Amino acid sequence: SYFDYKTMGFGEVIKKEDDLIKLIKGYLDNNCEMKEVYKKRVDNFYKYNDQNNSKRVYNWIYEN
Repeated sequence: SYFDYKTMGFGEVIKKEDDLIKLIKGYLDNNCEMKEVYKKRVDNFYKYNDQNNSKRVYNWIYEN
């Protein structure tokens, strides 16, 4: 499969050290809150957002 970090990733793609420093400072000023665009990508990418992964794996193995 193909994954483009700029359009599908969960954060900015940074190539210059100065840009990285500015980005980190910006996140620190914003209480390290993930930007809404990336929150939406995470929500759309993962089927589940809970603590039940082990339970699902166990049940799948048990049932199969």
